[in-house]
Amino acid sequence: MEGITVLYPGGFKPAHSGHLDLICRYSEHPAVDKILVLVGPGVREGISQNVAVDILNKLTEGMNKVIIQAVPYPSPVLASYKFVEAAESGCFALAASSKEEENAKRIKDFVFKHSPEGKFYRKDIKVFELPIDIEPKRYEGRMDEHEGKPISASVIRQDLLNNDLEKFETSYPDSTIEQVSFIWNTLKNIK
Repeated sequence: MEGITVLYPGGFKPAHSGHLDLICRYSEHPAVDKILVLVGPGVREGISQNVAVDILNKLTEGMNKVIIQAVPYPSPVLASYKFVEAAESGCFALAASSKEEENAKRIKDFVFKHSPEGKFYRKDIKVFELPIDIEPKRYEGRMDEHEGKPISASVIRQDLLNNDLEKFETSYPDSTIEQVSFIWNTLKNIK
């Protein structure tokens, strides 16, 4: 199994260290040729698709296997189906942590529907399960109710509303100062 394109669909409003951790782990996987991050439309608390794409591009700069792409589909799963439907050929997998039970059924359905018994089967398309064994990134050093809990975009948006850069930074523990500054300034400048 090699030459796999991993599809990672979502809203990413904004992307955070947990998202980036999964992207990094896939980029290290020897069977993976590229990771296609499919950014959905819509606006969440002022964060548009374009802003989400800009932030992801900043967080993944220098990662040669990663491609960030805006998509018109509001459902992450639909975006993945539409991408595979439009592909001429290839090997694909949906990005997922092996720890995410809620995604297990969705991924199994995606694989099955592209199998010879499935509704979307094509002989030139292969779809695999390729979960990554990874724990969610958790907050450290917040000293509030989020301490020890998984990093969350909704907490990031609340930190922005509270104008709390120190807590905001806890959502990006592995990012550079330049990346965190870029994200903070980009999000603070949203009108």
